[in-house]
Amino acid sequence: MSIDDNSQQEQKRLASVWDLDGTLLRTDVFAESVIRLTLRQPWLVLAIVYWLCKGRGYCKGRVAAIAES
Repeated sequence: MSIDDNSQQEQKRLASVWDLDGTLLRTDVFAESVIRLTLRQPWLVLAIVYWLCKGRGYCKGRVAAIAES
């Protein structure tokens, strides 16, 4: 393998991560997900408050997991 082959393989393994909050969209995807979740399952409002107390990243993960299912 040459150096170019190694760098090409390394580039294939890199993940692309995007922060879309305000960059490409006018609204916050997290806020939309929370609103949609509370409209569908209003009893989760207290859980969302609890998750926010544990941190915004934790809350985003929990909301995303529920929204996907």
